Amino acid sequence: MNARYKNPDNDPRGDWKPGDCIGNGERKNGNYTVISPITGKAFTVPQGKHWVYAPKKMEQLIKDNRIYFGKDGNSIPSVKQFLSEMGGRKASSLLMYDDYGHTDMAKKDLKKLFPELEKIPFPTPKPVKLVKTLAKLGTNKGSV
Repeated sequence: MNARYKNPDNDPRGDWKPGDCIGNGERKNGNYTVISPITGKAFTVPQGKHWVYAPKKMEQLIKDNRIYFGKDGNSIPSVKQFLSEMGGRKASSLLMYDDYGHTDMAKKDLKKLFPELEKIPFPTPKPVKLVKTLAKLGTNKGSV
């Protein structure tokens, strides 16, 4: 479990962390009143800011219990970002050797894994770091 994710309201979708509902700058249709369904308290954005969701989308999120108004319903709204819905870091199309290794590292990895090898059996081994990353990108949870 990621320590930043909790479930203070026992949402059946599981652990979540709060995300911002307010963005910088003023936007068309971004300045409206949001009402807490728990207390009826009205919230507006400060000058020079905007709600990041259009009014209809915000209404849908509130109905779906994806907007959190704090334990007592009186806190500035935040969007629930569920751990189960987070996809992790997006893959880069550029795999730099600093991040994923290089052929020399791959040879050293193989020697660690198979110390009995006298010679690397193929010319272009891949680093363990790279293989792990590619396996994560190409599989789903529970894949065999």
